[in-house]
Amino acid sequence: MNIHNTGWWGLITILITVWSCSNHKDTSDIHERIPPDIPLVQVADRTITVSEFIKRAEYTIRPPHCRGNLNIHKYIVLNSLIAEKLLAIELEDASVDTHFMKYLIGRKEQKMRDVLFYEKAYKLVSIDTVTTLSTADAAVRTYDIRYTTFRDPTQAQQIYELLINDSTFEDINQSILHLDRIPTRKVKYLDETDPYICTALFGSPLDKDQIVGPVRTSDGNYLIMQVDGWVSQISLSPEERSSFINRVSEKLKTDHAMIRYNEYVSGIMSGKEMKLKEDPFREFVEVVRDHYLASQADKEEMVQLTLWQEEKKSERADEPPSISYNRNLPLLELDGKTWNLKDIEQLVESHPLVFRKKRIKPHEFSEQLKFTLADLFRDFYLTQEAYQLGYDLYPTVLQEVAMWTDSYNANFVRDQILSDAGIGVMDSNGTLKAIETYLNPHIAELQQMYSDQILINLEQFNAIQLTSVDMLAITENAPYPVIVPDFPLLTTLHELNYGKAMDLK
Repeated sequence: MNIHNTGWWGLITILITVWSCSNHKDTSDIHERIPPDIPLVQVADRTITVSEFIKRAEYTIRPPHCRGNLNIHKYIVLNSLIAEKLLAIELEDASVDTHFMKYLIGRKEQKMRDVLFYEKAYKLVSIDTVTTLSTADAAVRTYDIRYTTFRDPTQAQQIYELLINDSTFEDINQSILHLDRIPTRKVKYLDETDPYICTALFGSPLDKDQIVGPVRTSDGNYLIMQVDGWVSQISLSPEERSSFINRVSEKLKTDHAMIRYNEYVSGIMSGKEMKLKEDPFREFVEVVRDHYLASQADKEEMVQLTLWQEEKKSERADEPPSISYNRNLPLLELDGKTWNLKDIEQLVESHPLVFRKKRIKPHEFSEQLKFTLADLFRDFYLTQEAYQLGYDLYPTVLQEVAMWTDSYNANFVRDQILSDAGIGVMDSNGTLKAIETYLNPHIAELQQMYSDQILINLEQFNAIQLTSVDMLAITENAPYPVIVPDFPLLTTLHELNYGKAMDLK
């Protein structure tokens, strides 16, 4: 996909970055469980799967009354998730505000793109044992490298040829590059997120001073590296070695899938050219930059930029977003269509803007926004492809929509119950008392009311082991980085005196 501006910017070519995951994108959330999952609980027409139970318990912070790994804690988690479904059933026919509907569409479409990645790349990759062991032998090293980055592949190739013909980085820097210094960094296999860099550095052990490249990276640049040295991991016990090889094997498969998926996406985006309109884009930059910088100042831990919406909690306000520019101005042309600012706003309502860099300096904001728009339209076309393939009806996608919908609705009912009792938003000091006094009796009543419609897979439930480790799992560089809703603060009940065993025949 090519992007260029009419006016004084000239031509910019941007590689569409197809997947960017952190060390704990938790690839398990992508492929773990794209195939049909095992049902754990059936609550009327709603299902809680085994992986959903585990993720709701482990991928977010549990409250103190069920944070450990005791059996009683596991029962409270089960009752809490069932209670969420029961409360959601009570609100089944209620109207939903338009902002949450857009949010829900965005959640669904993000999961559809996960399925696209799984179907078109991940499940098609098979890594043999020899490759895995060879990579594991190299992956014990943490490399010290020096490197240079180029946009022009021809220039990158010329520098590479100079380096392999006895020129040094210092010589080239002095005569050609004129950098203040040659950049350096440490690269550890399990921490490196770019699959092209991983493949280049860890396909097999490298020698000191070896030149590697040019490597085309996920951001479309070309990288030339020189190995200054390395530190090897200390000897591992047999158990540690086995665990390490398993982690390498998983990452190796994911990296190969990402490379395969890049090629698939490149085919979809081939020939699509985005032409930015100078004056509207300048105005767009100002609006987005002000919002982004304000959000940065307020939320240093911010993972994404949500431009015209906030992640909805339990309120049902339906207020239109406040935008201070002319929505009818044409912002860009893409694939034969003119997109107005209003059109972009509508996209962003369900796909918040995601910046590749999390800390952007004012002078580079305009360029970063171009990348962000490119990624927005990449996802737009991938989503269209996923719809055409019927992935909106994929079981995992339907389960994702149900999970977020039921969490939202259950929280709304919970807040109504507490509001009727004169209780405001629960704080950390009053949460437990409010649950025990006002919510437990209501949940117990619903448990008995729906008892004959609640089926529990006791065999699977008894096999689940929870940890006591607090963790908030996120997916970096995604419109919706948080993987699961907050843990449902609905009940402290730990008895399982309702429901029936699921018939597994």
